[in-house]
Amino acid sequence: NYTDSRSLSNKTLKYIVKPNNDSEQRNTEIIFYLDDSHISDTLYITQLAKTKFITSEKNIEASWVGSPFTVEINENIEFPYNIEIKDDWVHWNEMSKGRVDFSIDYNNKINSSRSTSIIFRSKDKEYIDTLTVFQKAKGGFLNSYLYNKYGNYFMGLDTLTVNFTINGLDISWLRQMMGGYEFYDKGKLRNLNLSDATIIYSSEKRGFLNSDRRNETRKYVTGDNLVSNFERCSYITNIILPNSAKIIDRDAFYECERLENVVFGTGIQEIRDYAFKNCYSLKNINLSDNVITLGKNLFEGCKLEHVTLGNKIESIGDYAFYDSRLIKIDIPDNVISIGENAFVGCWGLSVKLSRNLKQIGNSAFNGCGISELILPDKLITIGNEAFSNNDFVEISIPNSVTTVGKDA
Repeated sequence: NYTDSRSLSNKTLKYIVKPNNDSEQRNTEIIFYLDDSHISDTLYITQLAKTKFITSEKNIEASWVGSPFTVEINENIEFPYNIEIKDDWVHWNEMSKGRVDFSIDYNNKINSSRSTSIIFRSKDKEYIDTLTVFQKAKGGFLNSYLYNKYGNYFMGLDTLTVNFTINGLDISWLRQMMGGYEFYDKGKLRNLNLSDATIIYSSEKRGFLNSDRRNETRKYVTGDNLVSNFERCSYITNIILPNSAKIIDRDAFYECERLENVVFGTGIQEIRDYAFKNCYSLKNINLSDNVITLGKNLFEGCKLEHVTLGNKIESIGDYAFYDSRLIKIDIPDNVISIGENAFVGCWGLSVKLSRNLKQIGNSAFNGCGISELILPDKLITIGNEAFSNNDFVEISIPNSVTTVGKDA
């Protein structure tokens, strides 16, 4: 659709190829044939792309502490380049043919992210391109924010919404408000909404009076978009996680005994080992389709009534639902492996397996009291004692299975 036939004679066909304003080359073909004949021929056309100016990433995201970065330029662009920076917190340091080096200042404005644009022009002004720089806000002011808003009573809050950037120091205060095990002076925060909050990397030390009424210092380490450091908080009951978060870290909510409901942010992709182990009151789990990985011992010891797994999950880790009291689960078709002891102790379990499941680990469903089960046609391996201590009258083993473990 980007060629036009302009004239036709007995000897010549003339075409005009329209300009390609895209950054990718494109291909097409013109087929010639005679009516009522099997004679034909094909002309192949390849049109080169418009020359790219910036060849590297055109969106830069930086932490509040700033960082250097390099922009790679197409070496066919005439040097030197004209550069226009919209704000003075980004600086270009060095320019050479094929690259420009920049640096970003600290963002010392608390709870204020910022963005700017850098415009590149070639020497002859024939080519122009734009790069966007986004810098995250600085955290660490939750304590002063709450004191200014609630005075000395903030430690007694039952419900709190945080909709700004937070770091390790802020999470230490949230831990204290939620009854973190290390604190003598505990709050009673039960409901926490972090849906619009952003967690950033930091390594913060804080002194406090511990549960033995002794002075203590602890380092609270957080990562960008990483949910962590909420383990053993005795009062938290309901929590909504940040939509910007991508990972729930190992032990993130370990032994939060009163935790009943967790709303998982839409961006969560990975939930690491032991994240909710021994959350004895946890009842409902609804994971979005963005979650890919479920770690080991994830919900061990919980009292789950309902679980919905996202459609992108590829594997279920060892001991993931061990002794979780779960009675029903549909395992999405994207899951190809179930780890060892994954559902041990889930007595009375009703389960629908993934149609693409290939491996069932040792003791995966041991002691579940399952009475009916359909094994998928793509299953290859059934581990030792995988279905021991169940209530099957009979079960059909697919022809695809090549390994059946001892006492399976």
